[in-house]
Amino acid sequence: RGGKLFYPSHNWQAFFLQGTKTLAYELWEDLGFRAPDNIIIPTGAGSNVMGCDIGFSELISAGEIRSLPRLFCAQPLVCSPIATAILKDLGRDDGKTPPAEWNQPTKTIAEGTSIQEPVRLQEILAA
Repeated sequence: RGGKLFYPSHNWQAFFLQGTKTLAYELWEDLGFRAPDNIIIPTGAGSNVMGCDIGFSELISAGEIRSLPRLFCAQPLVCSPIATAILKDLGRDDGKTPPAEWNQPTKTIAEGTSIQEPVRLQEILAA
């Protein structure tokens, strides 16, 4: 009624990413206390990507690993705002790349990855 909307997403909560960083610790432990070279992460809002970045960075700070794994975001072709942003950052925004159909509101069976405007896009790109 006051003209303002509140976006109650868990992705804005400060401690939520501290929970998602446990993915990095689980991978590290399951791989014999070693970090993988590469990780492909199904990505919608990006919380698992940011959590892995936090967790593996902590493992580096603790002297448990020597380098960060490369984090790859997997998104459906019909909704891939992270890929779009990366291509723009690389200077490939020629009006044709990426195709317009990459970000159309189309249904996909990967509903959790179909987020057109991740609220922490710049943080995802930094990770």
